[in-house]
Amino acid sequence: MSEEKKAGPSGTNTRWWESYLVRYFSGTVVGAVCLTVMFWYVAIQVHKTPRTHDLLDGRDIPTTALAALLFTGGLMYSYIISTPITVIHFGRYGRSSIERQIRYFWLGWVITLLTQNLLFMSGLTQWATDAISFLTILPITAFLYLYFDKSASEALDYRGIKISRRIKRIRRLRRDLLNAIAWAALLIYAVTVITKLLCLQGRPTVIALLTFSLPAVFVGAMQYVTLFRIFSSERSSHRFYRVLTRARRRDGSRDIRETYTHLREHSNATFIVLLELCVSTFVLFFMEVSSSESNGPLASSPINERSILGILTLIAAWMTPNLFIWSRSNQLERDFAKHPNLYTGAEAPKECK
Repeated sequence: MSEEKKAGPSGTNTRWWESYLVRYFSGTVVGAVCLTVMFWYVAIQVHKTPRTHDLLDGRDIPTTALAALLFTGGLMYSYIISTPITVIHFGRYGRSSIERQIRYFWLGWVITLLTQNLLFMSGLTQWATDAISFLTILPITAFLYLYFDKSASEALDYRGIKISRRIKRIRRLRRDLLNAIAWAALLIYAVTVITKLLCLQGRPTVIALLTFSLPAVFVGAMQYVTLFRIFSSERSSHRFYRVLTRARRRDGSRDIRETYTHLREHSNATFIVLLELCVSTFVLFFMEVSSSESNGPLASSPINERSILGILTLIAAWMTPNLFIWSRSNQLERDFAKHPNLYTGAEAPKECK
């Protein structure tokens, strides 16, 4: 869409639904809800009461002040949760073999949630847990399939004859489905092993918290994979941004830039909301487990030495990769100062030669 259609008489953007406030308002609201739920969980476990008046020791907080506090906390929480997206965005110029499994993890996670719900509703949870615990060959088979399966995009069969596009599409769909099922098998097995190790049998709510929080662990680990790939492929990142900058400067590129930018930003907003839910669920799971395993005067409380140390470690591990993007941005800036013509396609200034 042209700039004239987007801008009003004063030159301002009249398409209010494209503003960042609208896109990330949902993350702020969900973040405030997540913080409220975690606060209520801790307060109820400590004070053994669900009444807000008792939790505040009889003191009343003005509604305006409480709303402002929740909005600010939700905004900060949303920003902290979104830090891995910065690392992933900077490293979007390539993918390692592990990063190519991301789509299959998400599909496998959905299959895992559906399977768990079916087991809970059918009352076969304990039976399934005991059965899966003996199937140690299952994750090994899934792993071998994930990393040694031939790509369905290959254009030759065993006789060296070209195959049709329809057959390639069918093979690609088959590969995607089997990879998603393989990831679901891995996740189910991981949940079963953790359930056995932490003695969570008979606690379906805690197991459900563990299953739903798996993406928080996966995203937290994958940002380190992306970060180390960025470290080892600095020249590739410079080449990507050189080509991207020149492509953006071409005539007629504005429409496609707006298209993929808006799609990505709206997807990021949804991604942040999902990560907020998953990370909050993981925190609740961690506090529930640490409180049941702790000894001492705070053994029954979700706030104890073990949970505090674990949550601080989680925050540090979650946010640290984002710090390195500052140095990578400086490297990109130095490369631009040294080779401006490679980014703009114009002749470099004399002082930069």
